[in-house]
Amino acid sequence: MSRIAGRTALVTGGASGIGEAIVAGLAAAGARIAVADVDLAGAERVAAQVRAEARVEAIAVKLDVRDPAEWTRAADEVEQAFGKIHIFCCNAGISGGRGKIEERSLDDLDMAWSVNARGMYVGVKELLPRIRAHGEGGHIVITASMMGLFVTPGVGIYTMSKYAATALGESLYLELKGTDINVSLLCPGVVNTQLTSNNQKFMPSQHNNASSAAIKAFLAASADPADIGRFVTKGIEENRFYLITHPEYRGLIKERFDMILDSIGDPASPDKVDDLGFYAVTYRS
Repeated sequence: MSRIAGRTALVTGGASGIGEAIVAGLAAAGARIAVADVDLAGAERVAAQVRAEARVEAIAVKLDVRDPAEWTRAADEVEQAFGKIHIFCCNAGISGGRGKIEERSLDDLDMAWSVNARGMYVGVKELLPRIRAHGEGGHIVITASMMGLFVTPGVGIYTMSKYAATALGESLYLELKGTDINVSLLCPGVVNTQLTSNNQKFMPSQHNNASSAAIKAFLAASADPADIGRFVTKGIEENRFYLITHPEYRGLIKERFDMILDSIGDPASPDKVDDLGFYAVTYRS
């Protein structure tokens, strides 16, 4: 989508962090903005700031991404305000906390999954038909994570949900190729946001609530959300699928995929390869 100006963008998790930065980036490019968040007061603050600084139309919408009925209400509210939705940034997420798999509770898993995976799926189910219906084209951005590309110890619940978000984005990309709806998959590394501290609000066990001075200092020294917002906006304009920040993680990504490739056995026979024709898809063409 080379032209963002004049289009309507719905950004979930828009009241803070990466979501707020995406809002700012799209507003600077001239989009009308719907800031959606479970924190309505925060969303209203961001919408007011956008109206004042970018001089574009902006509204705040309350949205708990776990609830399908709220998705329908929120989408209706945005369409009533702006007519059509063109850009959908499915960004809302929680960190899931830290701890070994055996130490975590099913309630923790359910919460992380309901926001980071199921919530995104429900959002796509609600918004994709609306974007297709108006026939003006659109763009969907799925926010996964670097943890949707490789694993590190102690964040298994979060990584499970973000692998699912990666799969959602990649599935949409292949299913929508050749249409006027484009897809991007955002995989950020560590960014200075409230993602980890939000555990205190959302995780049933409040596992690792990130209140320590060391964690706060680590986040303060990490990437600026504003840079990520500009990166996403440019990715939409250039219609790029993978939006991978933080080049310092290149080695970890390569290590994982090298390990997978090195583990493949003897090449299949030509007959077997032919049998796999259904799966012969490409991410490049």
